[in-house]
Amino acid sequence: STAVTDAPTERGEEGVWTRLRRRKVVQWGLTYAAGAWVLLQVVGYLADAFHWPDLVKQFASIGLAVGLPVVLVVAWYHGDRGQQRVSGAELAILSVLLALGGAALWFYGQRNGQVPISTAPPAAPIASQGSSAASADERPSIAVLPFENRSRLDDDVFFVDGIHDDILTQLSKVSALKVISRTSVEQFRGTKLPTKAIADQLGVKSILEGGVQRSGDRVRINVQLIDASTDAHLWAESYDRELTAADIFAIQSEVAVAIAGALKATLTSGEQSRIQVVPTQNLQAWQAYQLGNQRMAKRTSAGLADAERFFRRAVELDPGFALAYAGLAGTLVLQIGYSDRPSRSALADAGEAASRALELDANLAEAWAARGLIAKEAGNPTAEEDALRRAVALNPNYAPARHWLSMTLMYTDRFDEALAHAERAVQLDPLSGIVNNWLGVVLDGMGRQSEAARQYRKVIEIDPSMPIAYLNLASL
Repeated sequence: STAVTDAPTERGEEGVWTRLRRRKVVQWGLTYAAGAWVLLQVVGYLADAFHWPDLVKQFASIGLAVGLPVVLVVAWYHGDRGQQRVSGAELAILSVLLALGGAALWFYGQRNGQVPISTAPPAAPIASQGSSAASADERPSIAVLPFENRSRLDDDVFFVDGIHDDILTQLSKVSALKVISRTSVEQFRGTKLPTKAIADQLGVKSILEGGVQRSGDRVRINVQLIDASTDAHLWAESYDRELTAADIFAIQSEVAVAIAGALKATLTSGEQSRIQVVPTQNLQAWQAYQLGNQRMAKRTSAGLADAERFFRRAVELDPGFALAYAGLAGTLVLQIGYSDRPSRSALADAGEAASRALELDANLAEAWAARGLIAKEAGNPTAEEDALRRAVALNPNYAPARHWLSMTLMYTDRFDEALAHAERAVQLDPLSGIVNNWLGVVLDGMGRQSEAARQYRKVIEIDPSMPIAYLNLASL
């Protein structure tokens, strides 16, 4: 009779023990998950602060993931039968870890901009490097207005724009000059405004005007440098050459050197060498490259697809054309955000193109900037920052690199330096809505809300059809 009455009791106790074990597994699992979350946050912040490689965070994530099943098994067999309950000390530890995990989750949301604006850094004015750098930029300044197409043939428009863009790019390589970006000068295509009014809007002291005429196998380029304050001609020249890639690049180099001399800007030896580089001897490859650049500037899915096709055509015609490889790399990365191109294949192709560009020309700022974008999309902030700093060092007038570097610095909480590059980008591209909007974002993140609001309103004045400026102002 004892065996009969004891059997149900044993089965009942076995069920209780099993339920206790299950509860123990859940409790220990929650404890471990909370602790793992805290540790991952700490490792992430330390990695950002000390610029550790991403591999450190990856190893931490893998190690903690592997540890979870071990903890669950130990929890199941923890204690003797009847002693599977959580002790008071264990319950206290569990509560603390869960609280820390919740705090870390809240802070993570704050870091990614998902908390009220009142939690931003103090609004006290900050003497930033950007403000001093912006006010101290006393370099000779120039804006290269879009050139006139004097052949009157529509088919020559892209050719004339290509000449204009190349001369602007050559001048931007001179660090002793402040050169306004193409986005801003494009606003004055076909304008009837006086030279001084244009210069005032762009924040420059001199204007370069020009015209291009293509006729058969010859090209004529006329350029003149004007002092905006007096409307006096500082320098002028006319070039009549055979229509070859070598002659086109020779003209551009001569113009850059002559303008630097007229503005009393000294070229470094490295800049002199870079200006004399002939990117390609193939005129068709150069034309394909220019078409690719012009399509890429549209920032539309169709435009980027066309740009990719033209850049690929350029490198087919000239496998040694480094600029075309850099353009291809940049276009492929941009397609991730502007079209539905899968990121994995785009990054692989873009990385290959950027590497090829740097093999051909290790001092190509555009290729380093493209490599920075690739690293950004791949989630490697250290490589991203290194590449963008290299691009800025090689071409201080390259506004996109300044803009992207400012974004990198902002997302790693280095506000002063982010502001410095954002302000310099606005100086170089004063009529770009995207660049001006980002300056507002930086000011906003620093707690300087009144300045941010003024900046967002400025963006709306520049481009009333830009939604993000209204959204940022409404959010503010």
